[in-house]
Amino acid sequence: MPTKNFLSTPHWMRIIKIIGEDSEAYGLQIAKTTGYCPVTVTKILVELVKKGLLNSEREYKNLRRNKLTLTYKGRKVYESVIIIYDAVGQSWIDE
Repeated sequence: MPTKNFLSTPHWMRIIKIIGEDSEAYGLQIAKTTGYCPVTVTKILVELVKKGLLNSEREYKNLRRNKLTLTYKGRKVYESVIIIYDAVGQSWIDE
């Protein structure tokens, strides 16, 4: 999935994993969980939405927040990410 100006595979894999495990995922929460800069997380999320892996839905009560969910395609990628986490270990991906 590497593209121009796109972070390495472990970065987007980690974000896909977080969103797949949390039905109430938001950009700032992902930034805090990963330790990535919020601007970096936003750029990754925009790319994942463009690639059809995520849905981003503006929250009614707080228009500055977007609820993130996996699309069908994103769920398939998530299932692959979990297999990779199990095979190579979480520490490699979380580095």
